Amino acid sequence: MSLPSTLSHKEQKAFTIVEVIVVMGLVALLAGMSMFLSFDFYRGYAFGSEQSIIVSVLQKARNQAMSNINQKSHGVKFLAENYVIFQGADYTSRDVGEDQIIEASPVVNNSGGEIVFTQLSGSASNFSLDINGNGKTATITVNSEGQIDVP
Repeated sequence: MSLPSTLSHKEQKAFTIVEVIVVMGLVALLAGMSMFLSFDFYRGYAFGSEQSIIVSVLQKARNQAMSNINQKSHGVKFLAENYVIFQGADYTSRDVGEDQIIEASPVVNNSGGEIVFTQLSGSASNFSLDINGNGKTATITVNSEGQIDVP
């Protein structure tokens, strides 16, 4: 009489504690790698999104100047915490009540400055804005004709 062939059969189906620990370690490693890649993707997306917002703000100011809204030049002042679309010859002499304020992303820094687009023509003096954040950098330029160049 052979005793429990079923007992030896059960032993063959079980996992050892070492196998369970190895599998859990591999799952943890894969989860950690995927989180790292997800954060890197998010940082790249956040930078690209902020770059697009800056270009849109510049285009809006230029379009308003070319449309001769309120018969004034329009410009953009780049501050650390926001971007201000203003009307007038420069930021300091603007009509404050007409400002359009767009909040800047806290993860992307810009070199600051201001640009003014001439009414009707949309031309401007040459302008360059450096942005950086999350290990990425880019320079957005505007030429004398008001053309916006993005890398």
